[in-house]
Amino acid sequence: MGAYVDLIGGVKEKLRDHWQKVLSYQLDSRLKFFSLCSSYCDIMHCNKKPFYLKGGRAMDSSTMDSYLMHALNHIHRTRDIVVKNDAKLRSDPSKDILDDNSFLDQGFTRPKVLFVLPFKSIAKRVMKRLIQLSPLSKKAEVIEQFKREFGESEDELEEPVQSSKPADFDLLFSGDTGDNFLFGIKYTKKSIKLLSNFYSSDIIVASPMALKHMFCSCYWNIS
Repeated sequence: MGAYVDLIGGVKEKLRDHWQKVLSYQLDSRLKFFSLCSSYCDIMHCNKKPFYLKGGRAMDSSTMDSYLMHALNHIHRTRDIVVKNDAKLRSDPSKDILDDNSFLDQGFTRPKVLFVLPFKSIAKRVMKRLIQLSPLSKKAEVIEQFKREFGESEDELEEPVQSSKPADFDLLFSGDTGDNFLFGIKYTKKSIKLLSNFYSSDIIVASPMALKHMFCSCYWNIS
């Protein structure tokens, strides 16, 4: 129990309670990689069993849960810092406080997390799991919006129809292989806004192709 507290002790209580409810006995397997993400070190995660081998999909889900948990914790923690600092600045707008670097808690735009994903099917899977791991009082409304925007939920982990292609090919390309997407997700106190305005979002979900198009467009507009 002591090791568990060390790994998840800095997480907001409502997140911790919700993850315990959703993940149950699976939570322990997520915490090691979650703690590594929470160290804010650069991570190159190579020693992972391929998702198309036996046991690989379970490991893939565990890794995804871990970085989604870290993203959620980061968003909630940074929002708390901003709210507390804003309250201090309103109560004491003196020059000493305004010159204090500890109050430099925001960038030029709101987004805090970027998920770069290859296909729409994978983005849909990540979105679905993100909603499940988020403690929301209006979750039913978010799920309905998710279904309207992205279609009825499919089980992306279901075994694909056997073909003459290799197993990894069938698993990777069994869903929607659209590779040009970019959208935002905004967190409020009680809910999530899907497909929110880019610059007012907390999370950006994008494909490499969409990011390249956006950067090229910005470059030519500036030129």
